[in-house]
Amino acid sequence: MVTQKIENVDTTRPIVMVDDNEIDLEIGRRLYAFANLENPFMALNSGHALLDHLEKVERDEEPCPAVVLLDVNMPQLNGFDTLKRVRQNEAFREVPVVVMFTNSDNPLDMERAAAMGANGYRLKQFEVDSFVTFLHSFFE
Repeated sequence: MVTQKIENVDTTRPIVMVDDNEIDLEIGRRLYAFANLENPFMALNSGHALLDHLEKVERDEEPCPAVVLLDVNMPQLNGFDTLKRVRQNEAFREVPVVVMFTNSDNPLDMERAAAMGANGYRLKQFEVDSFVTFLHSFFE
């Protein structure tokens, strides 16, 4: 599944990375710094944390994400279940969600992500150049 370009990204809105692995979040944070994007970076450690954040967005207490980078394999509420709940809310049907952090290259997982409204699918790869290019691909 190819990641779709996101039109007219508001640079004041955060890029939100959701992953239960603190090491992956820290790596993502550091690699994000190399990308030199204007958007703030926000790290959340669960699908529930993302849903809580989106409730605050609905109350105008937090900015709506520009992009959500969502881990697939998380305990309690995995990436697919999180994506389903995000897309069920009319207010967030258009928020670009990329189900990207997975070790699965199973075509069925990719198809499932697309059918559920993901804007892309990407294997976990934390090489600096590859990750920076991936982040910039949203804005080019």
